[in-house]
Amino acid sequence: MKTHLLRTVLAATSVIAAASAASASPEDDRRAVAALDLQYQEAVKRNDAETMGRILDEHFVLVLGNGTVYQRTKSGWRYVFGQASLALPKE
Repeated sequence: MKTHLLRTVLAATSVIAAASAASASPEDDRRAVAALDLQYQEAVKRNDAETMGRILDEHFVLVLGNGTVYQRTKSGWRYVFGQASLALPKE
């Protein structure tokens, strides 16, 4: 589940970045996203923080399926208190 979510987030981030390139076709975008996804998955397997850092945007935010939110910072990852997309309980 985490891998699927991570792939989705990576794909969305990459598509946004690739969309700004005027000469890129949808197929070029798909290839770029697929290549980045493979590079990122290999970097995760190798624990290669340098490659992961190169691929992820400096403002990258990871939202897990359970609503846990992590935000990328210059010094590493920061847990953001709260849950995404869930209403707060009424008191």
